[in-house]
Amino acid sequence: MRVLCLLGVLCLAGLGVADKKVLVLLENLAVKETHSIYFKNMVDAGFDLTFKVADDATLNIKKYGAFLYDHLVIFAPTVEEFGGNLNVETLTDFIDGGGNILIAGNSNLGEVLREIASEVGFEADEEGTLLLIILIMIPKMKENITW
Repeated sequence: MRVLCLLGVLCLAGLGVADKKVLVLLENLAVKETHSIYFKNMVDAGFDLTFKVADDATLNIKKYGAFLYDHLVIFAPTVEEFGGNLNVETLTDFIDGGGNILIAGNSNLGEVLREIASEVGFEADEEGTLLLIILIMIPKMKENITW
């Protein structure tokens, strides 16, 4: 998870200065505390973070035809349905409109995140399946080895 978080900060940090409004959707508010270093790194990089619980009934990412955020960070892997007017169609429109989404998942990925993944060409395996990524860094080697 730490590698994913660092990768997310590095990916978002390379974006333009004006593109810094981020909606962070959380499984619950405790995630804000457990991932505080990640969020601090984003704030330090100049991002303007707005935190909401993923099933908040007031969720809205579009107003008067314009997106309110440049990026979405979804740390709510088990959410079955988003709140407000947020759904798979809204999120794919967001991506098609140039928005970026970082989704953190786990072995119990919710159905709505599976649908989003499917829409962008990524398949989440059956519930309970684990994925292990091994990264070996060998000193004096020009490339890293990943399985």
